Amino acid sequence: DLIVSDIRMPGMSGTELFLWLRDAQPATARRLIFVTGHSGEKELDEEIASWGVPVLMKPFTVERFYEHCLPFLAAGTSSPGDPA
Repeated sequence: DLIVSDIRMPGMSGTELFLWLRDAQPATARRLIFVTGHSGEKELDEEIASWGVPVLMKPFTVERFYEHCLPFLAAGTSSPGDPA
C-alpha cells in the first residue's frame, strides 16, 4: 500500500528504513513518502532526491498530504513510475 515515514526518528531513521526496504523489499521501498520538519541539509536532500522518494514538509494540510498520496492511489498496486 503506502508507507509514510518521518525522516528523523529515534532508533531507526526514515532514511535507514528506506535503505533497509530497498534491499529487503524493493517494491515496498518504491511506495514510501517521507515527511519532515527539517530542511536545508543539502547533502541529505540530494541523497533523498536521488532515491526518488517524495518528501512532504511539515506542517502540511490534509489536502497537501492527499496530493502526495494521489500518484500512489492512481497507480493502484504499482508504484508511480513503474511500467503498467
